[in-house]
Amino acid sequence: MNLILEHLNRYPEMEVQDLYKFIYQATLGPAHLGTNEKIILSYLNREIESINADPEIDLVENISPSGKYVRINLKKFKDKSGNIKLLANVIALSAKEKVLSERIPLGNMEILNKRWEMVARMVDSGDLPFDREEFRQFSDFIISNKSEIPHHSKKYRECYSPSYRVVLKNYWDEVAREVFN
Repeated sequence: MNLILEHLNRYPEMEVQDLYKFIYQATLGPAHLGTNEKIILSYLNREIESINADPEIDLVENISPSGKYVRINLKKFKDKSGNIKLLANVIALSAKEKVLSERIPLGNMEILNKRWEMVARMVDSGDLPFDREEFRQFSDFIISNKSEIPHHSKKYRECYSPSYRVVLKNYWDEVAREVFN
């Protein structure tokens, strides 16, 4: 719960779908991106070319309670002239990871569903600042769409211009020094 509240404090304009994306990424990492390093590199190159560097933001942002997954901010990455091929490799390795720290298969949506149920209880109790009906409607949408990961909301994109990749922290830590040489 603390991590959710930290995230809400950092991004107060986030909406329900942004919270779901956060929970999804914290649970399943970058698995939805696939494991083809060439495709990952191609998308990464295009995105990095299209964004402005930002020296003021954090490079790494923790997104999972165990610290297993982190977001690498591409604007800071660009500012520091990071090695895009090494980052693409870290993303691909992270997507290939088969087991969560809890020893449950990565593809298992059960953990994601349990975490989302916990969030629902927090919304119902008033611990999270989301409209209950909006939350229920979004949850119904996610269930009917087989829990596919949504894009960030328009409001979130306008306020924060997110540009990041989710990776396993241990893989990032192994190459972080090399990425910026």
